Amino acid sequence: MELHSPLDVSRSRKSVSQVCEICGTNRTLDRHHVVSRGMGGSKNPEVHSDENLTTLCRQCHRNIHEGGWVLEQASGLLRVIDISTGHEVMRRFNTRDFDCASFFVLLERLERSLNEAIGVIPYLDDEQLVEAFRTSRALGKRSWVL
Repeated sequence: MELHSPLDVSRSRKSVSQVCEICGTNRTLDRHHVVSRGMGGSKNPEVHSDENLTTLCRQCHRNIHEGGWVLEQASGLLRVIDISTGHEVMRRFNTRDFDCASFFVLLERLERSLNEAIGVIPYLDDEQLVEAFRTSRALGKRSWVL
């Protein structure tokens, strides 16, 4: 029983991924509407926009529709959640206009900032160190770097 039509590259104006966005295989690919088009289709053009379409292999597509997986996409982040366990099956930054050069510029800025912050630590007195530790704990789990 075929659930969905096979990948039709001509339906999409932007470049279509040639691999499954979840597992990475290139076998038997389908296009999936992140926001459902509904049983009878939709007249809303946003539902059929490239931003609302993603490429999935037949098995992952079946897991989305029948296997209890939920696909969430927001701000370029693609997440798949298993409803029965609540666990995240996959998370990936997924945007067609990702600029690798800009990403590395941000990483370089982060590295410089961290080096500067770490360079200050030897010059802090005990009270300042305790306060820095308290503040870092309040910031959350990512502050452990400092």
